[in-house]
Amino acid sequence: MAMAARRRPGRAVWLLLSAVTAFLLVQGMTMTLLPIYATRLGAPYIIIGLLVSVPGLVSLVCDLPGATFAEYRGLRRSLVISFCLTLVSVLAYGLALYYWWLVAIQVVSGLAGSLFWPAMLTYSSRVVLPEQQQWLQGLNGLVQGIGALIGTLAGGVLTLYMPIRAVFLLFGCVATTGLILVILLPPLPHGAGPMTMSRAMALSYVRMLRLLRREPALHRALVIVIPSALCYMTMANSFLPLQLSHVLSNLGLVGVIMATRSLAMTLMSPLFGPLQQRWGILRPNIVLALVGIVTLLGTPFTTSPVALAGLLLLQGIGFGLTPASLNTLVAWGVPVEDRAIGMAVPGLISRGTMMLAGLGLGIIAQSLGLTIVFIVCGVISLGWLAGCALLRSHIGGPEPTAALQTDLMGL
Repeated sequence: MAMAARRRPGRAVWLLLSAVTAFLLVQGMTMTLLPIYATRLGAPYIIIGLLVSVPGLVSLVCDLPGATFAEYRGLRRSLVISFCLTLVSVLAYGLALYYWWLVAIQVVSGLAGSLFWPAMLTYSSRVVLPEQQQWLQGLNGLVQGIGALIGTLAGGVLTLYMPIRAVFLLFGCVATTGLILVILLPPLPHGAGPMTMSRAMALSYVRMLRLLRREPALHRALVIVIPSALCYMTMANSFLPLQLSHVLSNLGLVGVIMATRSLAMTLMSPLFGPLQQRWGILRPNIVLALVGIVTLLGTPFTTSPVALAGLLLLQGIGFGLTPASLNTLVAWGVPVEDRAIGMAVPGLISRGTMMLAGLGLGIIAQSLGLTIVFIVCGVISLGWLAGCALLRSHIGGPEPTAALQTDLMGL
């Protein structure tokens, strides 16, 4: 029966995955063009770092209340609001006249992410059977990679035919499509807890701390998410596109090379299940972090487009399994009544890391140049790798279920 369900997933699954693709299309385009757009509006490097930090700050404040909102008011409603905010932000990018406008727009974009990710991950964990979580999270990672790949590639190529400002406005159509898709999602049951929503929002951080204290799955998730946020998200959203634009004069080529990383991530997602069953979850991520270190240290000293594409392809292979690892850890290890908060924790820590890293790296880039930024990230990641290898056998506590203990063997 499980196999039949896998072959013929329900309407909700396909609608959700299509909406995820639309959201990542916008994110992929923004990730590639926003730093370059900001520099053309006169932004210094420190502002580029701030553009990455603002969504992290918003996340620290709003991710857990956003997850609580989803629990009380419904997952579909959270997704609808998130796409409305995404539509507003992408149109506002296209209309911006000064670089400091972009900082304000990033606040709106951060709010959209704070509503989208916990609601999307929780919705996906509830529309399939528990034994299908590996399959759905692998497929979820696949469509995320496809969305980011096409968004990155389209964003770069479209700049050959129209101004960057027009590209942002054009992607408003993509955000509108995503909004229609989530409106069509069937609503899932939701109900209020024993307290009011406002009180639950205020206490959501207390719930997070309690979950962090008692759930080994979240302990392991933190070990994966911090270096991923530092090596991949912070650099990819800020200084990597700038480095490529300095080496390559053609923005279309920048989009193509950035897309090679998304392509590798997309291709790696279906391999998550087999690798996880063979090695466990933490062990392959240690190896994959090493790949990130190599690419970080190699990128600033490479000028050949082919070599740069190869490094980014390697980086995509290295980080292609991280989202599925995080989502599966939380989906298996956190009780269903706490899953919305649990799903928000990795994103909260990830964006908090991006906030601190973006500010710090922006200051370093402004003072010492882009090359030093890549070297610093490589050295920090190397330290994380050594610490993770030493502490691997001490992470977490007893597994909550026998099935989870079997699935996480190798940790």
